[in-house]
Amino acid sequence: MGSFTNYFEKNILNAIGGNDAPIASTTMWMALFTVAPSDASGGTEATGGSYARKSTGAWSTCTDSGGSIYNVATITYATSSNTWGGSLTHFAMLTDSATGSMIAWGTLTAARTIATNDVAAFAVGSVTISLD
Repeated sequence: MGSFTNYFEKNILNAIGGNDAPIASTTMWMALFTVAPSDASGGTEATGGSYARKSTGAWSTCTDSGGSIYNVATITYATSSNTWGGSLTHFAMLTDSATGSMIAWGTLTAARTIATNDVAAFAVGSVTISLD
């Protein structure tokens, strides 16, 4: 996992201080990127060929002192109808399927180009979000 965004970190601090409600989203959406996002900006999200952010489904419960959770279901994107605009290098978790706020982002283990009729999928446990 890369990092939590400035937006999310500010929200958590304000929630701890009683000045804001913590972000609550019953569904997290995973976006794929060809240019890295950062704590402050969005990067370049994949486009074209049936690409759309994917609901991640359920996450594990954090039980360790290291503070990490992982996907408990495979995250499978739709079969591409065309290329997705370059080499995918990063991912991010967002609060909405189309707009929403970016919560966290990270680097993919290996860059991948999605061509026509490819399917991007992430096995159970392969996407981890952790606190450091």
